[in-house]
Amino acid sequence: MSRDRNRDLLLYVERYLARHGIACDILWTLDGKKGNLWATIGKGEQGGVILSGHRDVVSVDGHVLTSDPFAARISDGRLYGRGSCDMKGFLGIVLGMVPEMPRRPLKAPVGAGLHLRCNVDRL
Repeated sequence: MSRDRNRDLLLYVERYLARHGIACDILWTLDGKKGNLWATIGKGEQGGVILSGHRDVVSVDGHVLTSDPFAARISDGRLYGRGSCDMKGFLGIVLGMVPEMPRRPLKAPVGAGLHLRCNVDRL
C-alpha cells in the first residue's frame, strides 16, 4: 500500500538491472524507507520513451465504501474491484523486457529514464 515501505523492492530491481549492465539512481525519502528508481537504457540526449509504473495501492483505510473493494464485481460490462486495473502487471512486463532492451539498436533511449516509480506520495 502507499503507506508501506518499498526499500526491498527497489534494492531488488537495482540488482536485477545491474546484472544486465544497467545503472540506476534511487531517490530515497529522508527516512530511507521509500524511494523512486530511475534507469536509462540506450544512448541519446533527445527524445526517447518513459516507461512509468508504480507498485503501490491506495489504502481503503478511512474511505466510505459503497461495495467490498476486495470482491470483484461486474456491472454494465465493466469489472470493478481493488486492483482490477493497476500498474503492477505493467512493471512485470517492463522488467521482463530488460534483458532484451540493451541488445536493441535503439535510436533514442528508453526514457529520459526508464522510470520505475514506487510510492511517490509523501516524498
